[in-house]
Amino acid sequence: MIAKHPDTQPHKILLVEDDWNDARLIEQMLNASEVRNKTYTVRDGEHALAFLLKGPIFAETPTPDLILLDLNIPKINGFEFLDELASFPALAQIPVAILTGSTSPDDKARCIKKGVAAYLLKPDTVEGYDSVRKEIETLLLTSTRH
Repeated sequence: MIAKHPDTQPHKILLVEDDWNDARLIEQMLNASEVRNKTYTVRDGEHALAFLLKGPIFAETPTPDLILLDLNIPKINGFEFLDELASFPALAQIPVAILTGSTSPDDKARCIKKGVAAYLLKPDTVEGYDSVRKEIETLLLTSTRH
């Protein structure tokens, strides 16, 4: 079991997910985590970049410790988002975990080639959510804090 440390700042997670139901389930999963975290959710790649670049409506948002990215998002898809992220050296240091329904080996290979920290499949069972939550906790605990 991972010990909670109430006096430490929560890890900040940017969730990029366009499906409201999936976002809600992922947020609930993260709320159940033993690693303190604060989740910020945006629905498309354009808003995710604006969040990271402190665009007008995101001027006061923190830099996340981890980005959870769905590949099939509108405006700027997950692959395009990864390319854009790589063009900003400071932002490119933020670990990205893909959280997707895509079981395509080509999608996974493309993401790994782009340097993602993990390629996780969206779970369809409670046990699956527990497993994904544990992988995310490990990523948070091993990532460099900002």
